[in-house]
Amino acid sequence: MPDENKKIAVGIVCTTPPEPCGIGAYFSNVSAEIEKLARVVRIGTGKSNADYVIDFKSMGLKARLAEIIRKEKLDVLHFHYIAYFYGKWTLNLNFVNALSLKIPKVTTLHEAQFEPRGIRGRILSVIERQVCEKSDVICLHTPRQLEFLTKKYRVNEGRLIYYGFVPKPMAEKAGKNLLFFGILSPGKGLEYLIRAMAGLSGYKLRIVGSKTTPECGEYQGLLMAEIEKSPNKADIELITKPWFSEDEKEGHFRWANMVVLSHLWAPYHSGIVGDAGVYGLPIVVTRTGAVWELVEHFHSGEIAEPRNPESLAEAVKKVSKNYLSYMEGIKKYREEANCKKSAEKYVDAYRAAIAKHKK
Repeated sequence: MPDENKKIAVGIVCTTPPEPCGIGAYFSNVSAEIEKLARVVRIGTGKSNADYVIDFKSMGLKARLAEIIRKEKLDVLHFHYIAYFYGKWTLNLNFVNALSLKIPKVTTLHEAQFEPRGIRGRILSVIERQVCEKSDVICLHTPRQLEFLTKKYRVNEGRLIYYGFVPKPMAEKAGKNLLFFGILSPGKGLEYLIRAMAGLSGYKLRIVGSKTTPECGEYQGLLMAEIEKSPNKADIELITKPWFSEDEKEGHFRWANMVVLSHLWAPYHSGIVGDAGVYGLPIVVTRTGAVWELVEHFHSGEIAEPRNPESLAEAVKKVSKNYLSYMEGIKKYREEANCKKSAEKYVDAYRAAIAKHKK
């Protein structure tokens, strides 16, 4: 274990760019700040630009991590957990097994299963319990996620740590360009956003969606049919491709005056809420899962009801009418969620995990 005058050696288990993954893209900024405070060993997958590239979905995950721990003389492991990282067919048992490694462990949970859906949801809840019980410190992105998990499971220690981002210049300019950006999946409720355009004359909607699975392609077909039926179809643009680069993302956010997320289901705090903060844009989100929490907390936008085009349209018009009133909330969010502050909180979490193992 490290003494107080020595930098902590942390192995961060997460995708990193250029792997097409929003979590990895976001955390890379925080990781760069952590490297100023600790010795970081990046452990990634596939196309990740990491120190070690391994297969997170392998049943040999624990053994491979044990090798890295020994070789790098790590003091603590920092896992990022979301189910798809660790494989559908293994039921994430490889990850749960890796949590039995005899080393201090910090886990960032990117989802909280508030309302488990079907067999998949029940399985994820079982895994979630294991993660909470086997990790020394659990990190969540929103207060509701943290409260839910600490009450439901035997959490050793919970920390609230925002995604962490690098703010860019704010436009602070009202207008009627609406942007959805993200994975093009049915849980995003984009058919309701398209229907909301019937009540938003003069607005332009740009849907920019990454197609990462065959399901995304099927959903695209449904959305194209919805656009065709819209009385304002000339004002709706649907742009899709397998993945969008950070430069492409910036171009779309610079075009926008407002971000709109019409989610039907969101056990996570969407990185797109963070992106709205990066570019200083107010946001409309639906009240589902954890996606709305920070928007309400910082008053950086308005909350609409899911599956309700009229509610979405009214929220958009309210933001347009009072556009500049959201700027102070956005600025506060940018101050609290910058990657330097998040990095400092993660290093504190590493110290706490190590201290538990010293007892």
